[in-house]
Amino acid sequence: MSDKENRDRPNRAATVGIHGRSSEGRTPGSPVVSPIVQSATFHWTKPEDGDLLYSRYGNNPNQLEVGQKIAALEGTESGIALGSGMAATAMVFLALTEAGDHIVASTHLYGATRSLLLDELPRRGIETTFVDPDLDQGWREALRPETRIIHIELPTNPTLRFFDPRPIAQLAREKGITLTCDATFGCPVNFRPSDSGIDVVIHSATKYLSGHSDLIAGAVAGTEDVIDQVTRMSRLYGPALDPHAAWLLDRGIRTWMQG
Repeated sequence: MSDKENRDRPNRAATVGIHGRSSEGRTPGSPVVSPIVQSATFHWTKPEDGDLLYSRYGNNPNQLEVGQKIAALEGTESGIALGSGMAATAMVFLALTEAGDHIVASTHLYGATRSLLLDELPRRGIETTFVDPDLDQGWREALRPETRIIHIELPTNPTLRFFDPRPIAQLAREKGITLTCDATFGCPVNFRPSDSGIDVVIHSATKYLSGHSDLIAGAVAGTEDVIDQVTRMSRLYGPALDPHAAWLLDRGIRTWMQG
């Protein structure tokens, strides 16, 4: 990325944070700030009406809008907002693995994520090998034929360690493994994982994305296929983000470049 692109990037991020990916479809008189759609259910009478809208499904207008805005900020095809950062992490792991699969993860992880990998996923037949990110060959040596995910955290929470993810991304592409990254402490204006070849981005939106310490939320950004899988899993487990919290998260994103 050139110096000029670096200088211009905060302005682009600020614009996307306010307006989303594009202004297509807006009409004169439409609100600049979307209203809160505080409804659990929606009128739907026949199949021709389209997909069933139900706020537990994550397709309430507020949920969809903020999910797609986060995807735009992260430079990915799609995104979904969920009820917490750990909900986002758990839904990714559960959506992309099954019994008998294997995960390789950094030793430098948020404590609850580590507990999920060590204590909960083994109950579902999913094993994890931890690798010190400072050991370059450790990632390759930890891989198994059944490895489905390599998971890292950048910057780490709470120690703010950072390492170059590009060699790991290259290895993941070589082996056909999905590389996931919890980028909560990076925030897309400082670090966009997709620019380094990372496939799936996870956020605890409670922190920098919301910025006001008044909500709990999570987000996942990635390809449409991955987000479809995460969405299907979240509809089973139910960690949907409340529409009001989704609206507050969108509000936070609109203002996070102003500090």
